[in-house]
Amino acid sequence: MSSGAKPLILVALLIGLIVCGTSLLLLARAASTNTTGPVTSNALPTQRTTPRGRNLALQPEAFRLSQRLGKRFTGAGVDAAELSATLTIGSNRQSVSLVRRQSDTGERVEVTVDGSALSWSATEGARSSGGVPTLAERTLIERLALDSADQFVLAQLRGAAYYTVLRHVMADDGSAVWNVVRIDDPEPDEARRPLNRWRLYYLNIQTELVDKVVYESGGVPVETIFSNWLEQGGEKTPGRIRWLRQGQVVMELTLTSLSLTTR
Repeated sequence: MSSGAKPLILVALLIGLIVCGTSLLLLARAASTNTTGPVTSNALPTQRTTPRGRNLALQPEAFRLSQRLGKRFTGAGVDAAELSATLTIGSNRQSVSLVRRQSDTGERVEVTVDGSALSWSATEGARSSGGVPTLAERTLIERLALDSADQFVLAQLRGAAYYTVLRHVMADDGSAVWNVVRIDDPEPDEARRPLNRWRLYYLNIQTELVDKVVYESGGVPVETIFSNWLEQGGEKTPGRIRWLRQGQVVMELTLTSLSLTTR
């Protein structure tokens, strides 16, 4: 090989090394910015956002319950449920009408009882047609609105915190096994804030429905028991709800009719 050819070979080798190094650098950068990798097994299933834009998949337990209750949490479901019932408080028994209407922020619950119109919504809190609700009126509307399986699903929309505090808890008589989930309400406004900031929901592992809700009122535990679950048009709702303080029934709601308004 001539002495003049050696520099040319060295230059060619140097150019080749530069090209290879540049290619490797570009490949490394591409790999570091790649975001199209596989979804992990812990990811939530897709298609959980309704046409209203509400994401009800933030809490897996709540999403599973929404599927069990019916289609009212989806865009093709029920817009409003109108219930007629008998409300018993102590020895006082009277008729009550209750409308649960879903909205972008959760739902609005309207109750007419004993000539009074009460309502609750996430944006307004408890309301009375007579002005600011009394403590008794506020307690009543919040019990009817918040002590419900629907609120376990819809509380996600107002940023409530969910904590699974116990798993596979057996009832004292062995009749049920529950997962217990605590929901803390985040509302900072005292006027809209529920009287009870937290609730424990007992989810039946076998039926996948809510059996009861537990919280404190005035330092005394309150249990809300759901039973006689009914199904109409693919929608499930309890036919009987009882509120107990220290084991004594203080209020009871018995469903007499249910009318569904579909979208």
